[in-house]
Amino acid sequence: MKNIILLSLLFFQAYCIAQENPIIDLQISKLNGSIKSIQEFHLDTKANTVSQTNSNVNNYKESIDNFPIYKRFFNEKGYETEYHEYDSIGLLIGKTEYLLDSEMKKLKSKHFNYVKNNFVVKKHNKSLVFLYDLKNRLSEMTSINIDLVTTKKIFIYNDKNNIIEIAYETEDGSYNGRTKYFYDKKGNCIKEITYTPIDNTIENIFIKRYNSYNYVSSLLKLNPGGLLLNTITYEYEYDSKNNWIIRFAKNENVIENITKRNIEYYSDLKHNELEEAESSVKKEELKIKNQLITNEEDSYKIREIQEQLKNNKKEKP
Repeated sequence: MKNIILLSLLFFQAYCIAQENPIIDLQISKLNGSIKSIQEFHLDTKANTVSQTNSNVNNYKESIDNFPIYKRFFNEKGYETEYHEYDSIGLLIGKTEYLLDSEMKKLKSKHFNYVKNNFVVKKHNKSLVFLYDLKNRLSEMTSINIDLVTTKKIFIYNDKNNIIEIAYETEDGSYNGRTKYFYDKKGNCIKEITYTPIDNTIENIFIKRYNSYNYVSSLLKLNPGGLLLNTITYEYEYDSKNNWIIRFAKNENVIENITKRNIEYYSDLKHNELEEAESSVKKEELKIKNQLITNEEDSYKIREIQEQLKNNKKEKP
């Protein structure tokens, strides 16, 4: 039961962060800098026999890179254009491409399976269709499978453009559950209440607390009556742009899992390109310099030979 609760808490945290705004852009995802891609790795320390003690957490580095779970790609304006997904043993299994309009709104998606080193469209793949309101906010997201069976999410916002409710509908438009979101003054999602699809009663309550970087520091799960069921705490390591790159999830002060993020920045790529260009220029300058030295040496040798020939002529009777 403890593990089940933990998994649901971890799922909630990832879900809530992603759904604070359904358009996964860099600002909403709390990512800083001009990011080209972000790949996430996840390691269950119990399942993979990695040390759970603080003194030996570096042991995970030998294992975690074998367990990627997704990779997102962004354009230079900060909007997601592509998503890669991996299976439980870290193998690439598919990708989703997003069609964006001129305002960077997602219009629809196309899904591919990864088969024999190639991305192919398969009949069972679903597609997503996105609709927007007059304020350019996502209002509906419809999922359509090969049998044309549709499910729908309807988004409701407050005056600060934060999602305060997501309602779920089945193919015939029937109610299929809902989730309510609550925010602090900084726009952080601090509370979530899920309701059952059967009788619209409270199913779970989640409370989130944040650190000074506005990342989740603790996650509490409560039952419908408000009784605390479990608490997960989080500790982070950050890169130079204050994006977290390592996250430790602890349950009762024991590390339950570790998440790592590899972040690729456009600025780093441009810096590398500049360094390569500068290196190329320096190589060319050195080549020219060496050539000039060589030419100068050749000229000196020619003059020396000419002088020797001249002297030889003088020595002849």
